[in-house]
Amino acid sequence: MQRSSQPFIQRVTVLLLALCAGLHWAGGSLAQQDKTLEIQGAIQVLPSTAGFIGEWTVSGKKLNVTDKTRINQERGAPAVGAIVEAEGTQGVNGVINATLIEVKFRPGIALPIEFSGAIETLPSAPGRIGDWKVGGKTVHVTQTTKFLPTDGNFAIGAEVIIVGAQMNDGSIGALIITLKPTSGPNTQVKFSGLVEKLPSTTGRLGDWTISGRLVHVTATTQLNQEKGAAAAGALVDVEGIKLADGSINATKVEVKLNPSTLPTAVRFDGTIETLPNSTGQIGAWKVSGRMVTVDSKTKIVPNLAAVKIGAEVEVFGTRVGDGPVTALAIEVEDPTESNPNFVRFQGRIKTLPAAANLLGDWNVDDKTVTVVAATKLNQEHGQIAVGAFVEVRGLKQASGKIEAIEIEVKVGVPTGFIEFKGVIETLPAAANKVGDWTVSKRTIHVTDKTVIDQERKTVAVGVFVEVKGNLRADGSIDAVEIETKAEPGTDVFVSFIGTIKELPTATATTTKIGDWKVDARTVHVVAATKLDESKAKAIVGATVHVKGTLRADGSVDAQSIEVRAATGGTTPPSFVELMGKITALPNSAVLVGEWKVDDKVVRVSTHTAINREKGAVTVGATVKVKGVQTGTNPIEAFFIEVVTPAATANFTAFSQLVSVNASDYTPEATSDSIVAIFGNGMARTTAAAATLPLPIELGNVSVSVDGKPAGLFFVSPTQLNILVPAGLLPGKAQIAIELNDEVIALGVLTVNEVAPSLFTADASGKGIPAGVALRTKSNGQQSYEALARFESGKAVPVVITRRSGESVYLLLFGIGMRTAPDSDGNVGNGIAENVTVTIGGVSVPVLYTGRAPGFAGLDQLNVQLTAAVPAGNNLPLVVKVYDGNGNLLSANTVTISVQ
Repeated sequence: MQRSSQPFIQRVTVLLLALCAGLHWAGGSLAQQDKTLEIQGAIQVLPSTAGFIGEWTVSGKKLNVTDKTRINQERGAPAVGAIVEAEGTQGVNGVINATLIEVKFRPGIALPIEFSGAIETLPSAPGRIGDWKVGGKTVHVTQTTKFLPTDGNFAIGAEVIIVGAQMNDGSIGALIITLKPTSGPNTQVKFSGLVEKLPSTTGRLGDWTISGRLVHVTATTQLNQEKGAAAAGALVDVEGIKLADGSINATKVEVKLNPSTLPTAVRFDGTIETLPNSTGQIGAWKVSGRMVTVDSKTKIVPNLAAVKIGAEVEVFGTRVGDGPVTALAIEVEDPTESNPNFVRFQGRIKTLPAAANLLGDWNVDDKTVTVVAATKLNQEHGQIAVGAFVEVRGLKQASGKIEAIEIEVKVGVPTGFIEFKGVIETLPAAANKVGDWTVSKRTIHVTDKTVIDQERKTVAVGVFVEVKGNLRADGSIDAVEIETKAEPGTDVFVSFIGTIKELPTATATTTKIGDWKVDARTVHVVAATKLDESKAKAIVGATVHVKGTLRADGSVDAQSIEVRAATGGTTPPSFVELMGKITALPNSAVLVGEWKVDDKVVRVSTHTAINREKGAVTVGATVKVKGVQTGTNPIEAFFIEVVTPAATANFTAFSQLVSVNASDYTPEATSDSIVAIFGNGMARTTAAAATLPLPIELGNVSVSVDGKPAGLFFVSPTQLNILVPAGLLPGKAQIAIELNDEVIALGVLTVNEVAPSLFTADASGKGIPAGVALRTKSNGQQSYEALARFESGKAVPVVITRRSGESVYLLLFGIGMRTAPDSDGNVGNGIAENVTVTIGGVSVPVLYTGRAPGFAGLDQLNVQLTAAVPAGNNLPLVVKVYDGNGNLLSANTVTISVQ
């Protein structure tokens, strides 16, 4: 199958919708009442005439539509794949003469589904409008949902059949809910639900209503209120005997949660006023007038400052009502590094004062550093002398000079900043990991000042890591930061900044193909190497940023080279850290370009990670910058954090929010992808978008990410599904939720450049993928087959049978993949060149990875099912995406069955 154009994908999407409609709806639902017929299903065939007059096919049924047929298009125009409800009368040859057609869901918003299960939770709203939980699935019930029978007892525990539309987030928009026959009286029942009504009598004796069920509480009922008082809105477990009228004689009612006792997440900055006189500071603290409870589980991060009265701290925790804050973590601010004038950098000493005690002005990489009596001079790793490489920590003065707090002589002779990724092979015995590591054959010098980020994995032999630091002449590295990564690629990735020393011979200079010398390294440049000369031309002496893979001989196969400056001078690039106020920002919606932080020019690229959870990036904000600088050139930032000033105590309470990508529920997401947000009280109603483009306000709810409006798929009190705005830089972004134009909740979203994940048939993120198999016969005839079917509400695999002379392809759906780089420039295959797929451990061809047309935020992945794939049930299908920065990222593993 050759994939050459976007229209192919559009045809596949339309056929996929039509096929899924036929499979899940099993021909639709047909009822006859007083000679009026009703049918619900997906449009499979639609005439192209004006007013859609002619013959339609809806889930296998033929409909005759005339100019007298009323077509309700409030929720979207008729289109192949749209879900409709039709009324009409029986015509000849089984054709239905349609009198009314109502579009329920337009294509691209939902797929039809039918399943059964037990009601687990119910809303207390009139008509039971809102979100139900049925068989583990969220079901959205609206005023248009039909109940059969109309007088049925739809209550917790009842078995029902749901016919509706499956949304992109896996939830169901219900069209019809049918009550299954119930068991007889005098049977033991047990269920959970919300208290809707209860008597005010002593002991709460009398009739309760719990999620629609009538429950009789008597003197013999065991009422357990240890976890909260029984009250309207409380979550309870009920055990008892069902009576003939369907009500329950309760033997036990246990309160599981009272909303008034639900803790609220809290974060605030302040000053320690009192401390307990106990080991580990366990007990009651007072921070800026707030009482804080510290226990053995509280994580206290002292940083460089001690826990003492007067110290500035940031407290993270929970509280109930107006009670004290139970601290989960307390971070003590380093008073020095919190100073907006703090500067930290590395460089060579060029001049020293004549004074024997070295007091006075030094020149370190053309910066004037003033050494005073209080300056700590650390000469543990070498003597202070002209030419020595040092790290300076200090405070910038109004004159532009830096008053040094500490100057440390660094070991060896660094030759420039470098970052690379590899596998840990050996580690020192010290518990704090200080000493020499071996990472992919390289010696890494780790000190107590090296930042070791173990968020993804704990440091251990065999773990894949990213190292940032300064390269010595002997090839070893003084590590500034080490971060554990999720998974290594097949090659060792390296990234470094250096100066061009040699270029290929004159015959090749027009293309620059051949071997370059960048500092002391040989860099192999080929036709596929991306050369960015937008800032300056690649000439001898220019400063360049090289990314590529490392060969065994130490040379680099370049994937990309970016020319940063026309001249690099003699000063090697080195690590720089500074804190200051933003004085200027580029005129760019995505913040890429040159910033001004105090008097420093900071260059931000699409790869710069920006943590803005504490505040927006605006002029006047105080930020911490980490990056690389060559001489007096701009600082190339790889990390920026917005710092919240702690001038006065700032107490903020907000609803607890959890933001995850909508397919496999991991915390990483990308720009222009689908994210689910979980919390409490985020909306007053339940509503789903019915049009594209998505609305930015739904049910009086709006969501912004980094101040940019997000598209809304779905809103409810406990869950929101949003489309992340496009063009966000990586890092931690702030989410703000507004209800009726008032901010009611704040949260954090981790934005990555690439975050691959796949949707699954049962919306769990596991098991059978969401998608279809496309079968092509030798005569070119094509057909589509489901990968899953539903039995009693559970997804079971459909075995894919391979036949001689036929080709089989898988069309899968996910998010977070198409933001990978388009390395070959071929839009026809999307970013397929940076995607690998294995089925049962065997690699298969990837034909297309990119946007799924007609869907907001959705990616599509087309692969070929080859003969080399082994036969078997539940074969693992593994998707990995290369992000362009040396990371090969895995999506959630799904399974298919093949013969």
